[in-house]
Amino acid sequence: MRFSTCSIMYKDAGLERACEEAASVGLDGIDIWMTPGMCEHLPPEPSKSQLDEVRLILQRTGLAVASITAYYTHSPAKGLDGLFRAMHVAKEIQADVVVTSMVGGTYDITLRQYVDYFSPAVQEAERLGVKIAFENHSGQPLTRTTDLLLAFLSSFPSPNLGVTIAPAHLVTAGCDVEDAIRKVGKRVFFFYAWDHIPGVDDDGQGTFIWPPVDPHHHFPGQGRLPFNRFIAALRDVGYEERGGWLNIMSHGCEAWPPRVVSEEVKKSLQWLREQM
Repeated sequence: MRFSTCSIMYKDAGLERACEEAASVGLDGIDIWMTPGMCEHLPPEPSKSQLDEVRLILQRTGLAVASITAYYTHSPAKGLDGLFRAMHVAKEIQADVVVTSMVGGTYDITLRQYVDYFSPAVQEAERLGVKIAFENHSGQPLTRTTDLLLAFLSSFPSPNLGVTIAPAHLVTAGCDVEDAIRKVGKRVFFFYAWDHIPGVDDDGQGTFIWPPVDPHHHFPGQGRLPFNRFIAALRDVGYEERGGWLNIMSHGCEAWPPRVVSEEVKKSLQWLREQM
């Protein structure tokens, strides 16, 4: 497995500092956030000089781009242009995948309608040779559970559309993460190493608590989720052979000093290695 972390965890410090911190703790890559309203370490339409600067930062720090995270870049109301731009950026800087999901306010859409809406994005991903990894957010009706994820994937029979497994959201939705990994199989494209304390970080009724109860709970090894089982399942479905990433994540630490974030990431990295 390869290890990365999210640039949003160093939101205020900027992308260069995020990469420096990720390299300093021994990670292999960085998940670059290109998400309006949350974290734009890359703007919606980066210039050639901006992309060249990213390449120089990556070269200097020795990091690969684990993913481009592009939430809130598309919806049936505003179209797919923002996601298309994110996919083109991924192609330009050799990112493995683009992570995205549904957008609030469009939750009444049917699966058939969503297929009609989103199919051009899948076709563009195929044309570019980029993969889209749709996250299983517990608040999103078409992808919140394992069964819904499988129905979603079966409606898009493309090798370029898969899933970002977010364990915290599957647990919140009452699903077994290991079972989900095994059933999704080779269409697991990305994995959030994101811990959780069931019944503490969610309300026990299927709702993830926001803002987070305690960002420390999200760092692997500080919650209650059995990552040794998740890693074994990922290996069984060939995720490691495909160069899969374990992307260390926490929400709520964005304003912490960068070195404090890195201390927690380093502890999680060491702990995850022990689970392997």
